[in-house]
Amino acid sequence: MSVEEGLDSAGRFLIGDISIQPHWLQNTISSVSAQGDILCLAKGQNFIIYRSRWIAGKLELKLEVQETVSVLQEDEEITSLAVIPVFSQGRVQCISHYVVIGCSSGIVRMYTESGQLIIQKCFHPSPVRQIKFQSMPEGKHSSNVFFTQSIQEMVFVYDNVLVSVSASDLLETISKNTEELASTMARGLETAQLNSLKGHKLIIKDQKVTDSESFVFTNTSYNQYFQLTMQGGLVDDRFKPVLTKPYFLTVGQDPFLQYNEKGLVSVSAGELAQNMVTTVKSGFFRVASGALGSLWSTGSEVEPKEPPDPQSNLSISHSLKDSGRDGQEVLISPNKMYSAVKDSQNRILLIGNYSMTVVQMWRGYHRCQMGWALATSQKQNSAGIQQPCQDVACVLILYLPRRGLIEVWSPEQKVKITEFQVSKYGTLLKSGGICLDDGLPRKRDVVKIFTSFLHPNGRLSHFHIPFHALSISSTAEKDIGLHRKIDELLRNHEKVDLDEMHRFFEEIRNIQLKNMILHQIFVEDLYRLPLSDMMEFIERLVAAASEGKKNQSLEQKIYASRLSKLKKLMEFYAQIPTKVKDKTETMLSNKRMIQCLSITEEETAFLTETIDLIPSAEISSMRCPEFIQCFDIEGEMKSSERGVVHLKKDLSPILLSKLGKLFCDVISVEGMKYPVLEAGIVPEEVLQTVFSAFLHSPAYFSDNLLDLHNCLLGLLYMREGSDDKTVTTFQDISRRILLKSGINRALNCIICLWMNCLRLAGSFPGYADEWSRRLTQTRSFIGLLENFSEIHGEEITTKYTVSDVFDSGNGRISEIVCRWLVKLKTASKDLITSLDGFKDTKEYRLVNQCSRFFPNSMDSQILLVHLSWEELQYWHRNRDDLRVLENALLSLSDISSYSLRVKFSHLIWRSFFSKLFREITRRTDDFRKSNVNESAICEKELGMRRENIPDFLNLLLEFLDKSLGLLTLGEPDEISCDYDSLSMNKQLHLLDHIKGTEFPDIDMLSLEEQIGSVLFLIWKLKLPSRPLKLFNSVEINNLLNIQSTAVVSWFSDYNANVKRERLDWIELVTDTAAGHIHRLPDSKLDIDQYKKFIDILYQLGKVWFISEDVKINQCHSLYKSGFDAIGTEIRGSVLEQTKIAEKLLDISLLRLAKYLHQDADCGRLAAIPSDIISEISSRSGRSTSVADSSLSDNLSLLLWLTDALASEDHQLLATQCVSAVQVLQVRRNRTGV
Repeated sequence: MSVEEGLDSAGRFLIGDISIQPHWLQNTISSVSAQGDILCLAKGQNFIIYRSRWIAGKLELKLEVQETVSVLQEDEEITSLAVIPVFSQGRVQCISHYVVIGCSSGIVRMYTESGQLIIQKCFHPSPVRQIKFQSMPEGKHSSNVFFTQSIQEMVFVYDNVLVSVSASDLLETISKNTEELASTMARGLETAQLNSLKGHKLIIKDQKVTDSESFVFTNTSYNQYFQLTMQGGLVDDRFKPVLTKPYFLTVGQDPFLQYNEKGLVSVSAGELAQNMVTTVKSGFFRVASGALGSLWSTGSEVEPKEPPDPQSNLSISHSLKDSGRDGQEVLISPNKMYSAVKDSQNRILLIGNYSMTVVQMWRGYHRCQMGWALATSQKQNSAGIQQPCQDVACVLILYLPRRGLIEVWSPEQKVKITEFQVSKYGTLLKSGGICLDDGLPRKRDVVKIFTSFLHPNGRLSHFHIPFHALSISSTAEKDIGLHRKIDELLRNHEKVDLDEMHRFFEEIRNIQLKNMILHQIFVEDLYRLPLSDMMEFIERLVAAASEGKKNQSLEQKIYASRLSKLKKLMEFYAQIPTKVKDKTETMLSNKRMIQCLSITEEETAFLTETIDLIPSAEISSMRCPEFIQCFDIEGEMKSSERGVVHLKKDLSPILLSKLGKLFCDVISVEGMKYPVLEAGIVPEEVLQTVFSAFLHSPAYFSDNLLDLHNCLLGLLYMREGSDDKTVTTFQDISRRILLKSGINRALNCIICLWMNCLRLAGSFPGYADEWSRRLTQTRSFIGLLENFSEIHGEEITTKYTVSDVFDSGNGRISEIVCRWLVKLKTASKDLITSLDGFKDTKEYRLVNQCSRFFPNSMDSQILLVHLSWEELQYWHRNRDDLRVLENALLSLSDISSYSLRVKFSHLIWRSFFSKLFREITRRTDDFRKSNVNESAICEKELGMRRENIPDFLNLLLEFLDKSLGLLTLGEPDEISCDYDSLSMNKQLHLLDHIKGTEFPDIDMLSLEEQIGSVLFLIWKLKLPSRPLKLFNSVEINNLLNIQSTAVVSWFSDYNANVKRERLDWIELVTDTAAGHIHRLPDSKLDIDQYKKFIDILYQLGKVWFISEDVKINQCHSLYKSGFDAIGTEIRGSVLEQTKIAEKLLDISLLRLAKYLHQDADCGRLAAIPSDIISEISSRSGRSTSVADSSLSDNLSLLLWLTDALASEDHQLLATQCVSAVQVLQVRRNRTGV
């Protein structure tokens, strides 16, 4: 197993530039689950989670989560890490994984395997040194360590505190928080109220702790007997019943190593006195608060605070002081009997936990990494099925990065078992072999990983230590010596003494070693023995193995079965040369043979052309070891399998070609039916091999198609009488292989031969007819492939199979041709023009050729919708490429069928835009509520850059506008175009989904257009408005499936509030849109952009029934911005002249106030009547909100106001302003100011 695409990207995310830090993997914090399906790496504030998945038939670790911890302090970093498998509660067991992270701030965080935070708590302000688990193996047998152990406690290691969390509290908190998180996400909320994790603080005095392990000491009868014999005498304390006592082994500084326990906690007199005073004080205040609290009670209850975690002191059971040395890491063995300790002076100490003494010590192990593994042995029952391990022993793994070496040590024997070289830049991955469950009895999973090695390239290597490696007997040494003698005998003698070699071989007692020697002689061909010697040697071995058949063990029976298979294969191979030589020399040529086949003239010409195109190739003859290497010669104990020799499934291409050619040469000879069956070779596997060999290397068969034809025919004749079961099996095999092979001329050739053989063999006519249909399909598609390659100018690298093209629904051909059009860089908006036939385009030539075979599927309307869909899918993968989206939407206007266009547009909306539209609406409202990083959120959640959202909303609004207008043009009709009927599989394709799409609701579509218009104006004009406040809750819930954030008042009409918000928003939009009017030379104005915004507002005003307010606000904003000419045109179309006149009177007064106050000259104020001074002075603060304008423009406006105003007071004020403006004009003409 390995990490998909390696670890380079992970290194760059965690470390940075890994080229200057080749040992970066050793600086990360890592953890792996007991089953090896979850791997977590962390460094700094970043962590990565990999999950095992099947990818292309291989189990690989795929990147699942790549996140950064949301820290509370800038310098906070990850200091420890652990992966916990958790079994769900209830009758149905399912497993999920959680990652526990400890940080330098003392905070403990727990994440799900998808990267969601479910637990966060700070137990102590010091860094979390390690995260460990207390667990117990179940059962009394030594093999209990082979299975996962239930967590009793989770322990967080701080400097002088251990925090213990019980398994029940941990499981309860995980379950509650997971449910709360799921409920929060389902309701669309952003924050969840998570439960706190309960813990118990264990205080360690007089030691600075760096690491700890926890285990349970079990006082079994064996341990009692051990204590009696070692200590001597009979003491009553030693006759206690079986009990368990938890111990905490801590390493650190002063002392170096220390065993702590909970039971014997001694409390000093001072602590007792302080505890008594605290108890009395707390009792007094509780009484006082109860008596006096009612006097000042306001009737509201104070929310109770979370109680602090309880704490207690650990007592020292045993300690080991070593001045000048600090313990850095401790790792306990799976059976809890040993602990490996690493210190600051590059020493490794092996501690016996029960005796609490140092068992073994290593020095000079710089930067060493430690781990534990199991040495196991597999046994088999009488049926040959492997049983669980019975012999288990713990071994210590030491990785030395400086030397690139891994050492394996036995703690019981204190000897090194083996060592091997590895990369200097890898790291050891360790799992606790634990799981978290509800404590109920269940079947335990086998631990797959205690310790594994992670290579820098991402490959994961497991440790498999055979149990027999712990000790080598004298019999094994003798067998090794005999093997050496056989090797010398075969290498150093020209003529091999078979008698002596057979004697040496029979003296070997190890069956596995015998199998290895046989493999070297017969399969690897290490010694190049003649075929005659190999035949004689195997016959002697078979004879010797059959002598003591009654008293043979299970392993010896399997060995005898292996010898029997070898003998059969060699006897079959020995008959091959004579049989092949007896073949007739009067063979027909390939072209003559093809003409004799019962196929059409067109198929005959196509097959002849195929043979001419396939080049010939020489192939060497297959030697006997290569022939044996193709078969699985492992022994079998089942009676039905003893006489059968199966072919291996994954043969190399060269061996596959040689074996297929050999079968064609042999089976095409008459009389080879019985030798094949006697050798135990399965005819079905032979057919599969011949098919695969020809399809993989057709060049080896181009000169021997007659042999291939006769071989297929000979296999069909191997049935007994009218046995149709064999032919049915052959038919199933041919379907499985041929239909999954790439469509080419070789496939067409083999289908033609197989079809003819089925007819000649008298099989069921339906089989031959089926392959006749497949022959026509492949021939037509080959023509399309060759035509496209000629047009495109490149070879097609995509593999198309018969099953993929013709058994995947009727629309598959249209999909393939549209993808070819994409490779030709054809845009959907230009497709209809390219296919009209007026120009000889590449598209026309391709589609014209395809329409010869598939006329209905090549309809221009079908190709257009498929090509548009391909472009939309491309845009969906890269949403910033709006050019592709624009082309796809423009192409919809070329669809001639009314129903097809309406339904296809609605399907596009549901598939690509609906969810994104809702998300943009939600996020737009959130952006206006709080200050967040909009660019990062847009790229992460919306999939596009922030600056592209207005343009996208513009395209979306045009799409909705066209869809809405299209609904009003006609009535639903039937879609006439359809695919060609090619496939029996009823798999639906794009046109089928379009036909099944209902017409959209015009009211719903209208509301969607309203929200789209609002969103476009907000993003384009950069307005601070919240879009959800412009719609009521019913509209929001029905359209967007989100809850409205508007507050419904009990004392006001909610619809009135929405209307007020809409009016305020219309005023804001008109004011902002006026800023997009640009002045050009020669007193011209650029109003194109402004007109687009106002047209959208007019549409909204119509559906909101406030179109008159839109005109009033538009006219008001134009005069306010100084565009009186445009405002005058709008002013005449306003029905409520009095209302607009009052607004414009305010604009006129503001202009007059700005003119009077923009200069320090007091003469202007003196020149105007005193009656309007108060009105002008009250507006001096707001006068800067209007644009500069001339006195003549203001006079024109005031003259109109004197007639339009209805109120006498307003008319009098306007008349006075006219007089004032006229006076100011006269003064300016005289004085120039």
